Amino acid sequence: MSLNDASIVTTTWNERESIEKLVSEIRNVLQGIPLEIIIVDDSSPDGTFQIAKQVADVAITKKREGQTNGLLHGMQLARYAYVSTFALLASYIQPYHSPA
Repeated sequence: MSLNDASIVTTTWNERESIEKLVSEIRNVLQGIPLEIIIVDDSSPDGTFQIAKQVADVAITKKREGQTNGLLHGMQLARYAYVSTFALLASYIQPYHSPA
């Protein structure tokens, strides 16, 4: 395990329309850094989990217990020493642009 490896953990609920874009943006911003993306879906009825399985390194679904429990569960699955968690708010996803 390198000190540069990172596990990125998020929870989802009804994020079918945004999850693919989110994962793409994370991979773009962190390209060159060994990472895994873990998505814990909170039993979304809109098909979020099916898309998450296609785009994340690890995707699981669980009964709806809220964001904190989902993040904790995802952190337990992380295989790298550095773990970053975040809340997914689809309406706030903006591409990252590094300063010139």
